[in-house]
Amino acid sequence: MAFPGEHRRRGAELVVCETGNEWAVAFRRLLAGEARVFETRSLDECRGRLAHRAHRVAAVQWSVKFRDELPEWIWLAKRWCPKCRILVLGAPVDAPGHWAAREAGADCVATTTRDLAMNKPWILRYLAKAPPKTFETIRNEVAASLPWADFESSGKFRATGE
Repeated sequence: MAFPGEHRRRGAELVVCETGNEWAVAFRRLLAGEARVFETRSLDECRGRLAHRAHRVAAVQWSVKFRDELPEWIWLAKRWCPKCRILVLGAPVDAPGHWAAREAGADCVATTTRDLAMNKPWILRYLAKAPPKTFETIRNEVAASLPWADFESSGKFRATGE
């Protein structure tokens, strides 16, 4: 069992990709202090957030905006981030997108915010397995966010002008 605040040391977070904020609010209420919830508004932004740490859960809304590209995005996400878990939100069971998301590799599909409580145990169990952040990891994350950062092919920070 994880200790309170341990998710901050481990860098574990749930990335919610949706057009509004209904799902993010529901996750924050459900996970209250047990996991960090980060919101994105596009699939590209979600991918960028997942790329920084491999041990994350992505919760992506099945909506008109994302419906056509979501199955392909899920399939690709499982290739560039194999340790990520993907939860599709709001896909009606009888909608073609529900089964297309599952076939593409979604780990779970929640049709309404009421379904989230069933997913809480596996989400917390999975996020608790995230390796602890090290100084090197933190330094590289900060360096990656700097607009003037220069990276070698190894991904380690190198000061510019050397």
